[in-house]
Amino acid sequence: MNSLYYLSMTMIGYKWLNYVYICTFKEDLQTKVKRLLQIPILILMFLILTNHFNHFLFVIDSNNLYHRGMGIYIHWIISWSYIVLATIMSLYVTIHTKSKFQRKEILPYFYFVIALIIGSIIQMYCPSSASFQVGITISYCPS
Repeated sequence: MNSLYYLSMTMIGYKWLNYVYICTFKEDLQTKVKRLLQIPILILMFLILTNHFNHFLFVIDSNNLYHRGMGIYIHWIISWSYIVLATIMSLYVTIHTKSKFQRKEILPYFYFVIALIIGSIIQMYCPSSASFQVGITISYCPS
């Protein structure tokens, strides 16, 4: 599940970049650019596939506790690069658009990153506060 989480977080950023590009420039990314942007995803997939052997991204110890590995920073850089690039692109287009209507349409793409920054800061510096445990007690009462 952790591997799936790592991959999905990166894919969310990648898909957000594609979405912002299509919405701002009204065209799809060129195939060469898409392939170039997919290289970090391939690197992350390789790290995820080899993580079981080298514990570079994370490890789950004998007590079933999750611990981050040194590669977590690579994951953060890859995931955030897509989001930062989409934010810079939307900000650039917002600044260089003359029409106020188009600016109002593009500006929310820039605001999207604010919630991600707040959530990521909480997750990075207080990892136990971003997760929680729910205890469910089921009792059987014969009638």
